[in-house]
Amino acid sequence: MRTADQLTLDTVQVLEECGVFTRVLLKDGSTEVMTGKEPLAAVAYAGFETVNDNGVQVTQHNLKIYVRLLSVGRADISPFHTAVNALGATRPISLSSSIQTTDTRTMTFVIECGYRC
Repeated sequence: MRTADQLTLDTVQVLEECGVFTRVLLKDGSTEVMTGKEPLAAVAYAGFETVNDNGVQVTQHNLKIYVRLLSVGRADISPFHTAVNALGATRPISLSSSIQTTDTRTMTFVIECGYRC
């Protein structure tokens, strides 16, 4: 079984190895600012919950991955798609994504992954 810290570090490694990000950060869930040159990713532990899986109580760890991309000119969102594909290969029990913010310079997407341990 992997711990929350192992899941978080494994996710950072998967994103670093997909080769599209200038930097992959560990985000502590606070108002920490993502700094660096785009495309940039940050991984945050979003907590855990106990769920019933066919009569067995299991722990589900949830992660949020923030992907910030440059949106000036013709926006290239291929790093976002690459991140989703890389995370899908880690076999999460749930995987969803949404756009969080868009301003005149950047777009920030949030990818949510759930892993059962």
